[in-house]
Amino acid sequence: FIKALLATEEVPEVTTDQIENLHRRFKQLSGDQPTIRKENFDRVPDLEFNPIRSKIVQAFFDKRNLQAASDGFVDEINFEDFLTIMSNFRPIELNMDEEQQERFRRCGFSASF
Repeated sequence: FIKALLATEEVPEVTTDQIENLHRRFKQLSGDQPTIRKENFDRVPDLEFNPIRSKIVQAFFDKRNLQAASDGFVDEINFEDFLTIMSNFRPIELNMDEEQQERFRRCGFSASF
């Protein structure tokens, strides 16, 4: 699965190690199940006191962020969906100028929150 994913253009500039690390994290969150539900995020200690915790969790289940044509939320996501959402949380590239960074902030997070 990971090799097939790397062969597509949907996951640009991602290494096998990065995908394997995300897959391990997905399995931890899901309890080794094929999907994750909102309740699974209750086990993430770093989110417990985060003031935007609910918005972060909602971003994972928002159909707009899952490239679906409709509004609303899904009850669970699979690993491919998880990767799609995680790609929105990538760090800003160091070689971006200020205009590119601002455009990234506006576009990269507007649909999520």
